[in-house]
Amino acid sequence: MDEPFHDYHYDFPGGFDGMYEEEQEDLYRDVPPEYFSQSQFDDSDGGTFTTWSTFKFIFPQCFYPTSSQVLSTVFMRLLGTALILRVAALLHTPALALHLLSAGLGYLLVWLQFDVAGLQLFLVFEALGYCVYRFTPSRRGVVTSVFVLLFLFFCESFIYDATSWHSWRGSLMIVGMKMLAVSFDTDTQRLPAKLSPVEHVGFCMSATSVIFGPFMSYKTYSTLFSRPPVTISWVVTVIRLVVLAYICLIMSSCVLSFVLADGAHKWIKAYFAAAAFRYGHYFVCYLSEGCAVAAGLGGKQGPENTWTWDGLPVVRLYHVELPRSLVEVVTNWNVAMHVFLKNYVYKPARYLGMFPAILITYFISALLHGLNFQLAAVLLSIGTYAYIENVFRVKLSDLLDACIMARTCNNCSHKRKANTLWVRLVNLVFTALAMFHLAYLGLMFDNTEGHEKGHSMAHTLRKWSNLEYASHIVAFITYLTYLVLPSKKLKPS
Repeated sequence: MDEPFHDYHYDFPGGFDGMYEEEQEDLYRDVPPEYFSQSQFDDSDGGTFTTWSTFKFIFPQCFYPTSSQVLSTVFMRLLGTALILRVAALLHTPALALHLLSAGLGYLLVWLQFDVAGLQLFLVFEALGYCVYRFTPSRRGVVTSVFVLLFLFFCESFIYDATSWHSWRGSLMIVGMKMLAVSFDTDTQRLPAKLSPVEHVGFCMSATSVIFGPFMSYKTYSTLFSRPPVTISWVVTVIRLVVLAYICLIMSSCVLSFVLADGAHKWIKAYFAAAAFRYGHYFVCYLSEGCAVAAGLGGKQGPENTWTWDGLPVVRLYHVELPRSLVEVVTNWNVAMHVFLKNYVYKPARYLGMFPAILITYFISALLHGLNFQLAAVLLSIGTYAYIENVFRVKLSDLLDACIMARTCNNCSHKRKANTLWVRLVNLVFTALAMFHLAYLGLMFDNTEGHEKGHSMAHTLRKWSNLEYASHIVAFITYLTYLVLPSKKLKPS
């Protein structure tokens, strides 16, 4: 049985969340005053246009500024540098030069996105990280973990202002995760030898992932040098991922922000606010995967020299929007992050027991993301929820002899299979419950005042108190139910 573990939150690294904020604020000045009457505008959750007429007025003005701003900056920069690497690899550029080009383009993106201060920070982080990796004689993974966490902690707490750090931390987290992966893989001899300085900086600062991710192992990065051919499937995959990213961007910034009906119930508002955040996350994930594939990563060679391009999934939208369980959400929300946490945090801590290992995983994930109560509260909540649901459904499926576990059964011995009507209904109830929890937790990541610095504990508790802490209460009741249920099937008397 696989246990749940995950990093729920994935920020918009690279300052994306503020990229078109100014343009959206300008839109509000052009709306006729009558649209702001109390009956048509609700600011209880940060301000949401609610009438169809307002939606028709705002949508074209949101659609075009957002499209032009993001297409001319993020898409062109990231895809452009990825395609440069692809062409360089196809031209049989020597490995040393390709590593240097990968790092150079990565630093260029950092400079364009974060200016000189951000560039200096990344230069120092990579230099110190390699020194720790190179001169640590043993247990490099543990030592590098301590270095990365302490570096991020001191930078956030004592050196940089909250606004700048909030925009940098996602990208720094990706670089730090790569440092950890290289160190652990060297310890376990997944890497046959220590990386040279050029290999290390080429991997950690690669333009394929330094801004939005995704996390990848050095082995995956090394496929850049295998020079997979340009095929129709490669072109179609890149176009598909970029189009999906664009659709999710428009959904997040222009559609879901304005679809609430006048006088909507607070739970409906919570659902759409959380959905807007989720689709912003999908934008980041699909774009990062598209850029990685555009650079030639994620390909798998099949028979007769055929290639497929599904080897680097980042998110599985369907499994998050209509999940079988929270366990399915947390393993599909960010697949790359899930793989990192599973291989480099959860498995090494598994000897402590399942639940302690889960808590350690979420705690490390929270530290990597930054010192923020809002984020830590959500991470620990969803980690606990997933554990409770998993053990509860294991016990329930045993009692009912039915396929209602958190994960889909494969070749199981249950008497009542998944196609049984009442089993389907039970699984649908758990799907609805997972969507309820997602609305409650996702509401924390709104764009109200102060989001550019990360919301405070007071903001988080106020949001949850407005919903009567319903999700936490439901989780507690679920756990109590799990405790009182018998552990084995009831035998007939």
